[in-house]
Amino acid sequence: LIFLGVLPFIMNPYIGLIIATIVCAVGSGLTEVMVSPVIEALPGDAKSESMSFLHSFYCWGSVYTILIATLFFRIFGLENWRYLSFYWAILPIITAFLFAKVPINVFGGEEEERTSFLSMAKSGMFWIFVLLMMCSGAAELAMSQWASMFVETSLGISKQIGDILGPCMFAVFMGIARVGYGKFGEKMNLQNSLCITSLICICGYLTASVIPAPLVNLAGCAICGFSVGIMWPGSLSLAANAFPQGGTALFGLLALAGDVGCTAGPELVANISAFSTLKTGLFFAMVFPITMIILSLILKKK
Repeated sequence: LIFLGVLPFIMNPYIGLIIATIVCAVGSGLTEVMVSPVIEALPGDAKSESMSFLHSFYCWGSVYTILIATLFFRIFGLENWRYLSFYWAILPIITAFLFAKVPINVFGGEEEERTSFLSMAKSGMFWIFVLLMMCSGAAELAMSQWASMFVETSLGISKQIGDILGPCMFAVFMGIARVGYGKFGEKMNLQNSLCITSLICICGYLTASVIPAPLVNLAGCAICGFSVGIMWPGSLSLAANAFPQGGTALFGLLALAGDVGCTAGPELVANISAFSTLKTGLFFAMVFPITMIILSLILKKK
């Protein structure tokens, strides 16, 4: 984040942005891969609920980022964006000090008991989880990455308002879903919940892309945000149940699969929109929640 505010001003700006983005992505990616198995390893039975609650803070972080950035640009202007990146760097610095104080027990001989990648790769169920994670990331990012432009073009409003009504609202509803599952998930079957939320996600994409009413389309965006809430943490929890000795290798591979989906979803929407409209691109993004329903049903049989 510090590189983001420094490198573009001391070297080729584009190369500087690329380097800063790669470094930031590696750091944030490692953070997720480390924190998820730590939560999964904590004592207690409500593992999927804890995972969902943990990932709700991704949503609240998104809301905070959008609101602070919008306010900052409103007051100081876009030309001062580099100083905002320095501000964001304060958060991981604080986190580093907090994490240094967290007591973590490492039990002797635990590493030898871990399930190897080759063992997991031989299991058909592992590849179902890989596809589930890909579809989870794609279903989420296909809407959230395009939500701002979608709202701007549908309602004819400015980018600042579009950011708040689009990705910010999406993140709020996604966070509500994750906190809700964290609170009441013990009474719900996770596999059934994935099927139901995937069905709701399809309805959200249909509402956003088919109905010729801007405010209804906006509601479709919110429905999508709510429906994708438990997809990512839910898929991680199911995989951790199936491979209890998978460890960080399992979470790392699944996060990689999810990130592939996070790239594929928005890219599919972009490529289709280039030849038609953004609504058409979002319509075709329904393929991801549809695939999730099929995979969840296969998983249920297995």
